[in-house]
Amino acid sequence: MPEDEHTLIDQVPRTLRSEVQVAREGNRARRTPTLTQVTGPERGAFVCIEYSSRALFMGRDDACDLILDDPSVSRRHSRVYIDSTPGQSNAVILQDLGSTNGTLVNGKEVEKAVLKHGDRVHVGDVLLRFEMLDPVDIAYRDGVVRKVRDAECDPLTQLLSRTGMEAHLPILLQSCESQGRPVSAVMVDLDHFKQVNDNLGHVAGDEVLRIAGGLLRTTVRREDIAVRYGGEEFLLVLAGARRLHARLLAERIREALENTRFAAYPDLQVTCSLGVAERGEAEPVEEWFHRADQALYRAKERGRNRSEAAPMPRRDS
Repeated sequence: MPEDEHTLIDQVPRTLRSEVQVAREGNRARRTPTLTQVTGPERGAFVCIEYSSRALFMGRDDACDLILDDPSVSRRHSRVYIDSTPGQSNAVILQDLGSTNGTLVNGKEVEKAVLKHGDRVHVGDVLLRFEMLDPVDIAYRDGVVRKVRDAECDPLTQLLSRTGMEAHLPILLQSCESQGRPVSAVMVDLDHFKQVNDNLGHVAGDEVLRIAGGLLRTTVRREDIAVRYGGEEFLLVLAGARRLHARLLAERIREALENTRFAAYPDLQVTCSLGVAERGEAEPVEEWFHRADQALYRAKERGRNRSEAAPMPRRDS
């Protein structure tokens, strides 16, 4: 194999190299079947379909190979596999698994279909694109996905950044609106955080932020959004949650943080204040977040280490 082709393979993620071997004959790269998410919570992410007897399962279940965290997707919605039967030329088969909302190829509902390059696949409301990609395409896509994820993620807390929120929030809201589900926001602010930095240093402050971020990540569900909104301020967007449920979650977070102990700083106790707001019908996002922020400031004014819920906005008669 020429040296430049070895270099090409080295650029491809290790887990994919078995699927992107470069063919000697004609100096042409072997193409690999892939599915790329066009809409949904992980837009731009893609998966390669292996040339093996094992099928790739898609759905909301954590055990699926391609997890599509959208309420319109069944737990085990569909599967994709390579038909290596003689005469089939390794056809890529998409099969619906009796899903609630169906599997579509180019707008037509199917039980089983052979996929072709460029096909549009709907798994519930999530749109994917089927493509045959060569090693250069795969390496490029993988690099783009990693750059996008890095830009969307706060490196210290591993929560979404404001940039990440702007990418994911419209998808969550559109999903809730289309299904008539409520959605609530929780603003979280660490109490007296400046004193932690002033008295113990920024290393201690970073440790507090890291642990607080981990607590929020493990508290919310996969369909929710957790954001580092500012320096020591966080935002949770809870799909399907009414104000009462969001307030209960806020209290769980408050109690958990109050009871957290820091190994390197045994005398340190950190608390937080929280503001909750359920979004009103067609309420602008800025007004909704402002109401949550106002509830947060009421919690601060009333002594900190507490949560407050904003009243629902008035409806114009």
